[in-house]
Amino acid sequence: MKTFVIVNATASAGRARRMWIQLKDQLAAIRSFDSAYTQRAGHAMELARDASVAGYELVVAFGGDGTVHETANGIMRGDASRTVLGIIPAGSGNDIARTLGIPATPSQASELLREPRTRPMDLIRVGDRYCVGAGGVGFDGEVAALANRWPKYLPGPLTYVLGIVVTLATFNPVDLELELDGVMHRPRAFTAAVGNTQYYGSGMRICPLAETDDGLVDVVIVGALSKIEVLRMVPSLFKGLHVLHPKVTSHKAREVVVRSKVPLSIQIDGELVGKIPATFTNVPGALRVVAGTPLAPMDLKVAGDAVHRSG
Repeated sequence: MKTFVIVNATASAGRARRMWIQLKDQLAAIRSFDSAYTQRAGHAMELARDASVAGYELVVAFGGDGTVHETANGIMRGDASRTVLGIIPAGSGNDIARTLGIPATPSQASELLREPRTRPMDLIRVGDRYCVGAGGVGFDGEVAALANRWPKYLPGPLTYVLGIVVTLATFNPVDLELELDGVMHRPRAFTAAVGNTQYYGSGMRICPLAETDDGLVDVVIVGALSKIEVLRMVPSLFKGLHVLHPKVTSHKAREVVVRSKVPLSIQIDGELVGKIPATFTNVPGALRVVAGTPLAPMDLKVAGDAVHRSG
């Protein structure tokens, strides 16, 4: 497979450049490739589109979830029917790779490219963009808006947890209108997360029931929690156990429409893409991706029994 690697050297607070220097000779021994560094926001999308149109069969994102997001969107603007997405995680979060069973270290992840095993992957269309992993509106959108303004030298999980604490001081639950395949829900909620993969926020298992090839958008609605309840819930978010909370509900739908009188930010794959209203539509098998063994959805009965025993 003719291969093109898109390198975001600024990912992981600039550590990705050192990772790439250490990895490129190893990768060259695995397969021949061409490569380019990103120069600005949105550049990975342009590079991926051009590589796809030029006939590269495998376009690899070397960076974090933002790089994967841009690369996938570029392929979708090129020729997705013949271009496969590869991922070598080198960012601070790497949430998309985690669900797809891609090893966390670049050297191990690159081995998947030796004899690539590809699988179809759904995407979620939001306006003219595609979400590869997960996103949402409400509290998490405002956290992402704040975190994106902060310096990138902080570790990913710390940035998100600090963002939660700071945003929590001023954010209150809002009235949302969510239309799930035509069925209306009107919760007063802290956040509504949508997921194609299970993780966001640098390791938070926000949509633990999500599957990347089921043709459905996973929706997790976190209801009107008090600020103390939110802080108590944070540890369980990393394990996916928050869905067992009585004020949290999980749903699946092909299309999700979100409205509110409050102009909440929309984030997908950690990237801000505007304000609501917004429509999230599953696009089945939109893209082929090189993956390991994808993470299975959480068994809620087993998880609930485990929590009960530990309590």
